Amino acid sequence: MQLRRFWELEEYVETSSHLSEEKKLCEEYFLKHTVRDASEKFTVRLPFLHPPSQLGDSRQMAEKRLSHIERKLHRNPQLKHEYHAFFREYLELGHMTLAECPAPKDSVYLPHHCVVKEASSTTKCRVVFDASANTTSTKSLNDVLMAGPVLQDSLVNVLLRFRLPAFVVTGDIKQMYRMVEIHEADRDFQRILWRWSSDEPVSEYPLNTVIYGTKSASRQHPTAVEKAEKGTYVDDVLTGADSEEEAILLRLQLSTIFASGGFYLRKWASNSAAVLDGVPAADLEMQTSIEINDTRTIKALGIHWQPCSDQFQFSNIPNKIFQPTKWTMLSQIASIFDPLGLLASIVVKAKMVMQQLWELKVTWDETPPGELVQHWLVFVQSLSDLNSLQVPRRVIGTQGASRYYLHGYSDESERDMGACVYQAW
Repeated sequence: MQLRRFWELEEYVETSSHLSEEKKLCEEYFLKHTVRDASEKFTVRLPFLHPPSQLGDSRQMAEKRLSHIERKLHRNPQLKHEYHAFFREYLELGHMTLAECPAPKDSVYLPHHCVVKEASSTTKCRVVFDASANTTSTKSLNDVLMAGPVLQDSLVNVLLRFRLPAFVVTGDIKQMYRMVEIHEADRDFQRILWRWSSDEPVSEYPLNTVIYGTKSASRQHPTAVEKAEKGTYVDDVLTGADSEEEAILLRLQLSTIFASGGFYLRKWASNSAAVLDGVPAADLEMQTSIEINDTRTIKALGIHWQPCSDQFQFSNIPNKIFQPTKWTMLSQIASIFDPLGLLASIVVKAKMVMQQLWELKVTWDETPPGELVQHWLVFVQSLSDLNSLQVPRRVIGTQGASRYYLHGYSDESERDMGACVYQAW
């Protein structure tokens, strides 16, 4: 069962338009309770499926988690600096406020921890609020909230569309969730505990905006709106056009559209310097205009993309050798992020090793038979070769072609099978 699920991760599944009753209720709830203030920013209510009275006490658990993170920060001064900076900004921007009144009886306290993203060009440390932490009733805030429908397209579809235009542009929505406010009546369901020093008493802060991790989390330019709908995945925008003039106009219109809802697009990147002309240096993903022979890369939804050469590449492929066990091997395979299947012919070798481990009934922490270990070590050592592999982003090489052809090939052996589709014109 676990092996099958691992293999199914790469299957292409068309997004279903059918909504469950809960998702319909959630969508209707947001349509009814979402409002916009004078600055056009959105304010929403938390969509409760069950009454919050079903939740138990959460403060004691939040206190324990705060003590844990304080000990962790004490051991790491740099992380402590970044963690405190995150909350300082949160407070200065009004995304949380110091509680002045005693907490209502059914208040919910959310524990928090840090996720470190070394590859990020902006915030390395992002504080995450845990809405799935159980209260004393064994239920969490997420357990009593409705889950809304998936409004964005699939990751694979967004990336496939990104491979079509001649000129592409990418951007990031700054602090996307925090640009949407939570109605004052619901903010006590998002309280946190925090203090700037372990010598101070613990204070309570209601969070005033939508947080990442909760379960529910104008058509003036119709072309740009469609591009935004089909090219946005969470807070990343990947789109493009077949001329530089169209791409420039698209970038400007996207900024206008998102700004109309209180969202700010930044971290712009493109395979054309002209498309980025006029963008402030602080809003560029690479901080400088794209230069010839510039080998720096950015991540487009986790895939490394070199804008200057307009190539995908697979740098930082994990090739460390750990003590081989079924657990470490599966973990290392899963860490290779390849949603487009560009490395499928390589990764399948490791998957066949995993298949043999199940056939031999090797336990999670057991060292596999010697022959399998040798195959695995050869595979891991070969992963470093992928750091030099580059794949063109664009799959259409000629502009203005009147007709395109798709050629599909497939083959199989006793242990694996594969397929590939080529486009010709």
